Amino acid sequence: MGLQWYWVYFIFNDTTIFSNLILESDYMIGDLRLLQCNHVLTLLSLVIYKLWLSAVDVIHSFALTSLGIKVDWILGRCNEVILFSTNSATLYGQCSELCGVLHGFMPI
Repeated sequence: MGLQWYWVYFIFNDTTIFSNLILESDYMIGDLRLLQCNHVLTLLSLVIYKLWLSAVDVIHSFALTSLGIKVDWILGRCNEVILFSTNSATLYGQCSELCGVLHGFMPI
C-alpha cells in the first residue's frame, strides 16, 4: 500500500512491514543514497510473487527499473503484478509519480 511518503506491505502470514527511507545520519559508506530503506525488497530464486497494489491518499508509482516494471498505485483501485526470478536478487526502486513534497524520498 502506498502512503505519503512510505510503503506498507501486508504479507499473508499476518506480517505488516512499514518501509521507510533510512535517515541521512544512519547511512554507511557504500549505501545507495535515496534508494536504501529499512526493509529491502529481496526476491528468492524460483519463487512466484503476486503483488496487489493500491494507494490510500494520492497516486504513487512502484518502479523497479532493473526489472523494467512501473505500476501505478491508484486510490480505490487494486493493480496486480507477478514477479518471478531465476536468481535471488535484492531490488531497488522508488516512487516515480509526483506524489507530494517528499516524493523523492520513497525508496522501494
